[in-house]
Amino acid sequence: MTFEEAYAYTSHVGSMGSYTKEQLRALWEGMEATNPAFGHMDLIEIGCEYGRSTSLIMQWLCDKAQSDYSLYLIDPFTTGHDVMERCMRNLSHIPVPFVLCKCSSADAYWMINKLTTGNRKFLHIDGDHEPDGLKADCRLYVSELWSGCVVAFHDYGCPGLPHIKPIVDTYTKGWEVVAHRECCYVVRKPYG
Repeated sequence: MTFEEAYAYTSHVGSMGSYTKEQLRALWEGMEATNPAFGHMDLIEIGCEYGRSTSLIMQWLCDKAQSDYSLYLIDPFTTGHDVMERCMRNLSHIPVPFVLCKCSSADAYWMINKLTTGNRKFLHIDGDHEPDGLKADCRLYVSELWSGCVVAFHDYGCPGLPHIKPIVDTYTKGWEVVAHRECCYVVRKPYG
């Protein structure tokens, strides 16, 4: 499956304002930079909303990954019950199992650590955009990643959210840039 093939479905999920085509292309490039061939693969997405980025991740998993993976979705869905219903409806068409943690990423942290193997290959952060929330996500999830893990950050360098870039830069200093399109920044933790 190519990005364009996956985007044909994802383009109808959520809104262009949440994730543009070029930002989703960067997310896809980040997933392509993971290596699903070696052992179990844990993938975590913090912030699903209507499932736009999630649908792309799930299509990639459906096509590229072997059966040995786990997908964890974290979102408290505080903007309303209808948002969660729409998200689940949007994702129901893609045959990829997932664990939904309907809570904050801080509350999900302990559950995720009990459920995952520790072999986190891909992390997508698009959750709490407040400085303290993003710092907590970076402290809890990014700082514990193994070498070679790929992390995608949405709204990086976005003019309306100027605090995101310096926070992300602090936690990913010296990491390899895998993709950077518009406000989607994807990096890989260095080996060694």
